[in-house]
Amino acid sequence: VTFVYRPAGPNIGWTFQGGGGVAGSYDALTAYEGQRFGLLQLGNPADLFGASGASFTQSFSLDVASTVDLSFALALRPGYRAGQQVAVALDGQVLHTFATASGWHVQNLVLGDLSAGTHVLGFAGTATYAAYGDTTAYIDAVHLGATPVPPPVPEPDGWALMLAGLGVTGLIARRRLSS
Repeated sequence: VTFVYRPAGPNIGWTFQGGGGVAGSYDALTAYEGQRFGLLQLGNPADLFGASGASFTQSFSLDVASTVDLSFALALRPGYRAGQQVAVALDGQVLHTFATASGWHVQNLVLGDLSAGTHVLGFAGTATYAAYGDTTAYIDAVHLGATPVPPPVPEPDGWALMLAGLGVTGLIARRRLSS
Protein backbone atom coordinates (compact mmCIF):
# COMPACT_ATOMS: atom_id res chain seq x y z
CA VAL A 1 0.00 0.00 0.00
CA THR A 2 1.24 3.50 -0.79
CA PHE A 3 0.66 6.24 1.75
CA VAL A 4 1.01 9.90 0.81
CA TYR A 5 1.43 11.96 3.97
CA ARG A 6 0.32 15.59 4.10
CA PRO A 7 -0.60 15.92 0.40
CA ALA A 8 -1.22 19.49 -0.67
CA GLY A 9 -2.37 21.32 -3.74
CA PRO A 10 -5.33 23.12 -5.22
CA ASN A 11 -7.37 19.98 -5.96
CA ILE A 12 -6.94 18.17 -2.64
CA GLY A 13 -9.81 19.80 -0.71
CA TRP A 14 -8.53 18.70 2.70
CA THR A 15 -5.68 20.05 4.85
CA PHE A 16 -3.46 17.33 6.36
CA GLN A 17 -1.21 17.44 9.45
CA GLY A 18 1.38 15.05 10.90
CA GLY A 19 0.45 11.42 10.28
CA GLY A 20 -2.60 12.33 8.18
CA GLY A 21 -2.69 11.50 4.50
CA VAL A 22 -4.19 9.53 1.64
CA ALA A 23 -3.95 5.87 0.65
CA GLY A 24 -5.31 3.99 -2.34
CA SER A 25 -7.19 0.72 -2.65
CA TYR A 26 -4.92 -2.32 -2.26
CA ASP A 27 -5.10 -6.10 -1.83
CA ALA A 28 -6.25 -6.07 1.80
CA LEU A 29 -8.76 -3.19 1.53
CA THR A 30 -10.55 -1.38 -1.26
CA ALA A 31 -11.97 2.09 -0.88
CA TYR A 32 -15.53 2.34 0.39
CA GLU A 33 -16.18 4.87 -2.40
CA GLY A 34 -13.90 5.64 -5.31
CA GLN A 35 -10.22 4.62 -5.32
CA ARG A 36 -8.64 6.54 -2.38
CA PHE A 37 -9.32 7.16 1.29
CA GLY A 38 -7.94 9.27 4.12
CA LEU A 39 -5.60 7.80 6.70
CA LEU A 40 -4.72 8.68 10.27
CA GLN A 41 -1.56 6.91 11.40
CA LEU A 42 -0.57 7.41 15.02
CA GLY A 43 -1.59 10.54 16.82
CA ASN A 44 -0.79 12.84 19.65
CA PRO A 45 -3.72 13.41 22.02
CA ALA A 46 -2.04 16.58 23.30
CA ASP A 47 -1.86 18.02 19.75
CA LEU A 48 -4.75 16.38 17.87
CA PHE A 49 -4.97 18.92 15.04
CA GLY A 50 -1.40 20.25 15.22
CA ALA A 51 1.81 19.38 13.41
CA SER A 52 2.59 16.43 15.72
CA GLY A 53 -0.90 14.95 15.48
CA ALA A 54 -2.47 12.90 12.70
CA SER A 55 -5.37 14.84 11.25
CA PHE A 56 -7.16 16.30 8.30
CA THR A 57 -9.67 19.15 8.13
CA GLN A 58 -11.88 20.83 5.57
CA SER A 59 -13.94 24.03 5.60
CA PHE A 60 -17.57 24.10 4.50
CA SER A 61 -20.09 26.93 4.25
CA LEU A 62 -23.78 27.19 5.02
CA ASP A 63 -25.95 29.85 3.37
CA VAL A 64 -28.53 29.67 6.16
CA ALA A 65 -28.63 28.29 9.71
CA SER A 66 -29.03 24.52 9.37
CA THR A 67 -29.09 21.26 11.26
CA VAL A 68 -26.08 19.33 9.95
CA ASP A 69 -25.61 15.56 9.92
CA LEU A 70 -22.31 13.80 9.20
CA SER A 71 -21.76 10.29 7.88
CA PHE A 72 -18.49 8.59 6.97
CA ALA A 73 -17.02 5.13 6.55
CA LEU A 74 -14.35 4.09 9.07
CA ALA A 75 -12.00 1.09 9.04
CA LEU A 76 -8.94 -0.21 10.87
CA ARG A 77 -5.92 -0.93 8.68
CA PRO A 78 -6.11 -4.70 8.01
CA GLY A 79 -3.44 -6.79 9.72
CA TYR A 80 -2.35 -4.03 12.10
CA ARG A 81 -2.89 -3.59 15.79
CA ALA A 82 -6.25 -2.25 16.97
CA GLY A 83 -6.32 0.86 19.09
CA GLN A 84 -6.58 3.81 16.75
CA GLN A 85 -9.55 5.96 17.59
CA VAL A 86 -10.80 8.88 15.55
CA ALA A 87 -11.88 12.16 17.10
CA VAL A 88 -14.37 14.18 15.07
CA ALA A 89 -14.25 17.93 15.63
CA LEU A 90 -16.31 20.89 14.50
CA ASP A 91 -14.75 24.35 14.61
CA GLY A 92 -11.93 23.02 16.79
CA GLN A 93 -14.18 21.33 19.38
CA VAL A 94 -14.08 17.52 19.59
CA LEU A 95 -17.67 16.24 19.42
CA HIS A 96 -17.19 12.48 19.52
CA THR A 97 -14.52 9.78 19.34
CA PHE A 98 -15.08 6.60 17.31
CA ALA A 99 -13.26 3.28 17.74
CA THR A 100 -12.00 1.52 14.63
CA ALA A 101 -12.83 -2.06 13.66
CA SER A 102 -11.90 -4.41 10.84
CA GLY A 103 -13.70 -3.64 7.59
CA TRP A 104 -15.66 -0.55 6.68
CA HIS A 105 -18.36 0.63 9.08
CA VAL A 106 -20.54 3.67 8.41
CA GLN A 107 -20.62 6.13 11.30
CA ASN A 108 -23.22 8.87 11.80
CA LEU A 109 -23.07 11.96 13.95
CA VAL A 110 -25.44 14.91 14.31
CA LEU A 111 -23.25 18.02 14.29
CA GLY A 112 -26.22 20.08 15.49
CA ASP A 113 -27.79 23.41 14.58
CA LEU A 114 -25.07 25.52 12.95
CA SER A 115 -25.17 29.19 12.05
CA ALA A 116 -24.84 30.44 8.49
CA GLY A 117 -21.19 30.94 7.52
CA THR A 118 -18.00 28.91 7.35
CA HIS A 119 -17.25 25.97 9.64
CA VAL A 120 -14.36 23.49 9.87
CA LEU A 121 -14.82 19.71 10.06
CA GLY A 122 -11.87 17.69 11.33
CA PHE A 123 -10.79 14.09 11.87
CA ALA A 124 -7.83 13.20 14.12
CA GLY A 125 -6.19 9.95 15.22
CA THR A 126 -5.76 9.64 18.98
CA ALA A 127 -3.47 6.58 19.34
CA THR A 128 0.21 6.93 20.18
CA TYR A 129 2.94 4.49 19.15
CA ALA A 130 3.96 4.02 22.79
CA ALA A 131 0.49 2.79 23.73
CA TYR A 132 -0.61 0.90 20.60
CA GLY A 133 2.33 0.36 18.26
CA ASP A 134 1.67 0.89 14.57
CA THR A 135 -2.06 1.46 14.07
CA THR A 136 -3.94 3.30 11.34
CA ALA A 137 -7.54 4.38 10.79
CA TYR A 138 -8.97 4.82 7.30
CA ILE A 139 -11.79 7.25 6.51
CA ASP A 140 -13.84 7.41 3.33
CA ALA A 141 -17.22 8.56 1.99
CA VAL A 142 -17.49 11.71 4.12
CA HIS A 143 -20.93 13.27 3.58
CA LEU A 144 -22.66 16.25 5.19
CA GLY A 145 -26.40 16.74 5.07
CA ALA A 146 -27.89 20.13 5.93
CA THR A 147 -31.54 20.89 6.69
CA PRO A 148 -32.39 24.60 7.11
CA VAL A 149 -33.53 25.50 10.61
CA PRO A 150 -37.10 26.90 10.44
CA PRO A 151 -37.55 30.43 11.81
CA PRO A 152 -38.86 30.51 15.39
CA VAL A 153 -42.64 30.72 15.85
CA PRO A 154 -43.66 33.43 18.34
CA GLU A 155 -45.00 32.11 21.63
CA PRO A 156 -48.54 33.12 22.72
CA ASP A 157 -47.19 35.58 25.29
CA GLY A 158 -45.02 37.07 22.52
CA TRP A 159 -48.14 37.64 20.41
CA ALA A 160 -49.89 39.27 23.39
CA LEU A 161 -46.93 41.58 23.95
CA MET A 162 -46.84 42.50 20.27
CA LEU A 163 -50.60 43.27 20.24
CA ALA A 164 -50.29 45.36 23.40
CA GLY A 165 -47.46 47.32 21.78
CA LEU A 166 -49.56 47.94 18.68
CA GLY A 167 -52.46 49.07 20.88
CA VAL A 168 -50.26 51.55 22.77
CA THR A 169 -48.84 52.84 19.46
CA GLY A 170 -52.40 53.33 18.13
CA LEU A 171 -53.47 55.12 21.32
CA ILE A 172 -50.49 57.51 21.12
CA ALA A 173 -51.22 58.21 17.43
CA ARG A 174 -54.91 58.86 18.21
CA ARG A 175 -54.04 61.32 21.00
CA ARG A 176 -51.67 63.19 18.69
CA LEU A 177 -54.42 63.48 16.05
CA SER A 178 -56.97 64.79 18.54
CA SER A 179 -54.52 67.41 19.96
